Amino acid sequence: MRRFRLTPRSAVEAIALSPDGRTFAVAQVHCGVTVRDIADGRELGRCPVQSRGCGTRLEYAPDGRHLAAGHGRGLDVIEVPGGRLVGRVGPAGASDFRFLTGRPELMAACEGGYELIRYAPRTAFARDFEPVVTRLTPLGSRHVLAICPDTNWVLATDLAYPWELAVYAFGPPRRIATYRAAEPIPPKHDTFRVASTPSRFVIADRSAVRVFEWPAGDPGPEVSLALVSKFAPTKPQPDPLIPPFALTPCGNYILIRGEKSRVELRAAATGDVLTVWKWGLPRTLAVAVSSDGLLAAAAGTQGRVVVWDLG
Repeated sequence: MRRFRLTPRSAVEAIALSPDGRTFAVAQVHCGVTVRDIADGRELGRCPVQSRGCGTRLEYAPDGRHLAAGHGRGLDVIEVPGGRLVGRVGPAGASDFRFLTGRPELMAACEGGYELIRYAPRTAFARDFEPVVTRLTPLGSRHVLAICPDTNWVLATDLAYPWELAVYAFGPPRRIATYRAAEPIPPKHDTFRVASTPSRFVIADRSAVRVFEWPAGDPGPEVSLALVSKFAPTKPQPDPLIPPFALTPCGNYILIRGEKSRVELRAAATGDVLTVWKWGLPRTLAVAVSSDGLLAAAAGTQGRVVVWDLG
């Protein structure tokens, strides 16, 4: 377990762990995004992007050479480890985004559809670039909430009928699975958080965390979307916001903020609390798991960060 107190000591709004386990990135209030050495926490690079709200989410590319920071004005693509801002791309307030493996492309989910953004340089020797944005299959009034990794599926809800979730295939829009809830599922990007793996996805708001199974393969005819579990975050919470959480790559476990800013490990299938880590963070604002599922991190106010082994 490694503890860091970053300088400056601003609140850490988001954190991400690199695929090779050598660096981590944080977004801090008024400080932008920094890339840091995981061994000692020293700063390797800084990107002075808009600080407030820039840390909605951070994600490393599969090769670890770029980092995406999602915020209210769009997506910032940042070089690792130097921190150079490659460019601002994508829709403002993207509810989900992810790098595509083996390609210099991002897919971003937003209101009315989803976009494919190519951020490669214009030539092999150029460092600057003109992003190429392709709007894929507009879905009208539907808000795309999540992108299923390694498939051609997206999860969407209708803004006019937020009781329904549906999974659509890319290309000509084809609905392959549907879930109808007893109460509205908040569709706006500032009222929910989402996380997804190839097997499961999680939607959380202030009152509940819902775990769903993605369909197993292309089912052909439309099927029902399976709700695996639903549970309420442990109270009392240190603030009225949605508690930060992360889904492990296997989809079997959730790390989520519990009472007194402790970090809980829960079984995704049941919502049961399996372990509680008492790291002494004054207020936990961000949680992350590495892409191999071996490392976890939590961060919060006063620039405090904790990284520990899950294995």
